[in-house]
Amino acid sequence: MATVMEKLRQEEPMKNFNYDLIHLLSVKLQNVSRYEIYKQDARDAGCDECSEIFDQMKADDEKHIQRLRQQIEDHVRNGVFI
Repeated sequence: MATVMEKLRQEEPMKNFNYDLIHLLSVKLQNVSRYEIYKQDARDAGCDECSEIFDQMKADDEKHIQRLRQQIEDHVRNGVFI
């Protein structure tokens, strides 16, 4: 008897590339929400360079978030978000 996960994989309720976009968007959103905590930890430790690194990483992830959102919107608009 097939497990629930095996059944879902066989039925493919969503194309893998669309799932990947959503999953990565979720990861990036979580990262952005954590960078302020990391920055504060760096400041508390007196490491301005680390604080700058976290600022840059946040900015990079915010750009990635916009690109992922645009791609998901394109897939929806073009009927390939299945």
